[in-house]
Amino acid sequence: MEKLVVAADHVHDHARDRGRRFVAPSEYYVPDFGARAAVMDQLYDTALDGCQGCRSVLLDRVATDARAVGKLMEWACVIVMEVYGGFPAELLDGDESEDAVVRTSAAFRRLAQPWAGGAQTGSATSADCTVRERRDAADTAVALVAALSADHPRSQEPLDVGPGEMQMRAQSGHFADQAVIFMLQPMTMKMETAQGEVEVKDVVEFLVREAGGKPLSTSTLFAPERTAGWSAQLRLPGDMLSVSFPDGLCFYEGTMPSSAAWRRAVAAAGEVVIITGPMADPTCVDGAIWAGRTTYVRAQLTIYE
Repeated sequence: MEKLVVAADHVHDHARDRGRRFVAPSEYYVPDFGARAAVMDQLYDTALDGCQGCRSVLLDRVATDARAVGKLMEWACVIVMEVYGGFPAELLDGDESEDAVVRTSAAFRRLAQPWAGGAQTGSATSADCTVRERRDAADTAVALVAALSADHPRSQEPLDVGPGEMQMRAQSGHFADQAVIFMLQPMTMKMETAQGEVEVKDVVEFLVREAGGKPLSTSTLFAPERTAGWSAQLRLPGDMLSVSFPDGLCFYEGTMPSSAAWRRAVAAAGEVVIITGPMADPTCVDGAIWAGRTTYVRAQLTIYE
């Protein structure tokens, strides 16, 4: 994997803070960027930071890889469709107004055509593009997502959602040889505007990502460090579990049965991995994880006998 550092005095890496409002390119449905993963993610971060020098260096690297540029296009286009509920015509036809979120390049518009008309699927191929065209398309893609990160309402207004409204159920279990807690959601809660447009597709995932949660990838699994600020307590008897956000607000409060073996594993580690995602019941867990649709935090867990 390529190193993150592209300048002698600084590095751009928002993997562990709230700088990224959207999933990083390498974490989008576990696309397996291989050696390009770090470069793709840092390209997004340089756009967020407005560092033109590093962005130019990274664009030169990415532009030589047709597959990477194609996946970068797909990542950006899917995010655009999630934000707008479709693909805005002005991003495809080149007739953007002066106050458009970003002015798109001709190469971007050509590669984005599979999403014309609001199609939910598409696979951009840049194999027949010149290196310059791939560079322009990649530049527009990251600029667009960075602009949406700053401009979209969900990056400006906090969500006021109580734990009871999220209707979750905690399930103790194991995954990848670790004791974990699966947060099951019989119903997925979304947020809509007054006009009925979907603003946040999954409130739980949005809140967890905002508070430091990371996408769970079957290729990398869990990072060893704890997610800053998260904590949990399990009180026995009664099996009462409470999980708190970094700011101290309640994420979950309810029952969670657990086995003695599970508790011994957690006690030995002093922490637990909490997994969230579109999991209505235990039978949905493997499918959601392997599809790259789950998020996790690693939190300190205190057990009171």
